[in-house]
Amino acid sequence: MTCRALYRLVSQHKSSFRSLDTMRPEYETLNEEILTGLLEATGPRLSMLSLGVRTPEDDEPFGNHRKALPPSLHLIPYHSILIREKSWLTRLHLHRMVLSLGALMAFRDFADTLKELIISGCSFEDCNVEGAELVEKSLVSLVAKCTQLAHLHIDGALEGNHWMVMTSRLLEVLPSTVSRVHISIQGALDIRHPEVLGRLNVEELGLTHNALRSSHLDYLRQMKSLQSLDLSHSQFIDDFSAIAEIPTLRRLYLGSCTRLSDDALMAICLGCPRLSLLHIPLCHQIGSTALQHIRFLFELENISLRGLSRVSAHLIFCLNGLPNLQEVDISDCYQLTLSDIELLCEAPAIRLIDIRGIRLPSHTFPPNIRVLRDL
Repeated sequence: MTCRALYRLVSQHKSSFRSLDTMRPEYETLNEEILTGLLEATGPRLSMLSLGVRTPEDDEPFGNHRKALPPSLHLIPYHSILIREKSWLTRLHLHRMVLSLGALMAFRDFADTLKELIISGCSFEDCNVEGAELVEKSLVSLVAKCTQLAHLHIDGALEGNHWMVMTSRLLEVLPSTVSRVHISIQGALDIRHPEVLGRLNVEELGLTHNALRSSHLDYLRQMKSLQSLDLSHSQFIDDFSAIAEIPTLRRLYLGSCTRLSDDALMAICLGCPRLSLLHIPLCHQIGSTALQHIRFLFELENISLRGLSRVSAHLIFCLNGLPNLQEVDISDCYQLTLSDIELLCEAPAIRLIDIRGIRLPSHTFPPNIRVLRDL
């Protein structure tokens, strides 16, 4: 079914239409004109709206660490006005879109209905310093209106890869209803008032590309319900040991945290025994002794060790003994051999291994295991 055919279908059922998701395959020819028509055709009772075009990178099992396609679909002020009129809207997703400043500012009068706001892989127009400040001000104004918000995810950059620094104002206006927060802005998130972290009572927290310092992590220990923590690309934290004092953690993302030390990783493995996911790709300071402490994470199901030069045959032996391990990313671990991969395939619960970047001879792996490798 083409986008225009779907537009006609939506128009025919305008009064009863409850959700619109352009991430589905049938919307692959979506453009600004058809998007306008779809938004005009949907009635005020729309409760879920997901706009954007899906790309193959969105299906990467360990996160999109390959080169992503740049956003191409534009959200203009008129689109925002049409979205704003959906008085029943509770879930809004914007994915891989170019958001104009006018479109963001038009959201300022949004109705107090949103419970889920996801802006993912988007870029913001107007790249100068003043434009960046207006982008932040518009986002803060929008979030401040959402007094029922439960899930906030903002992942974006200024158009043209320009640097942008966001302050903690976005965190300061979050309502008490929020339980999941992820903010990733290309540049840095500068928490000038770190005590705001201690006031958050969330289950999931992601603050990537941040300007946090080691002392800021002390506030995370006050989060009694924290289960998922993403501090990827934390370039200024030189001691991650405080994370070991959050025993409720189930998922931990520390990708590209180049100052993650052996002592900190060993402390985390011993202090967070319930971890089911651990992502530490490109953490080049970590040595083989610290990595072997992963063997104490008996509930571990998913791990990313991409690009770590100290991943050894002995570590593979340790991973082989984890009873719940299902997914392993050892891509770009050039030192591993075919026998290492074969041993990992014998892990009791293993079902997916990423070995891209490792040069291996032609080999047939067990059919019940999905092995991602270079063609």
